[in-house]
Parts: sequence; structure tokens; C-alpha cells
Amino acid sequence: MPHKIVKGSPQEWLKHAKSDLILGKTRSNKHILLDTLAFHFQQAGEN
Repeated sequence: MPHKIVKGSPQEWLKHAKSDLILGKTRSNKHILLDTLAFHFQQAGEN
């Protein structure tokens, strides 16, 4: 059974940071705007 992540917990912040980092590393899709990628890299660093 998967562990439930509590809203506002460090685990939730890490989950979002990992997601932002993965999105930030996505460069092969021409439909993703560069400023959107930059935003997600910044968010990953802040989280």
C-alpha cells in the first residue's frame, strides 16, 4: 500500500520539486515554452 503524503509536509514539497525538475529538463517537446521550462527549474531550486 503506497504511503500517503501529508499536505504541506516536506515529502509533499520534495514531490513537487522532483516534478518541477523533471519538467525543467524536458527540452525535446516543441510545444513547451522556454519560459515555462525556466519557471519549473526555478521552482525546483526553491523547493
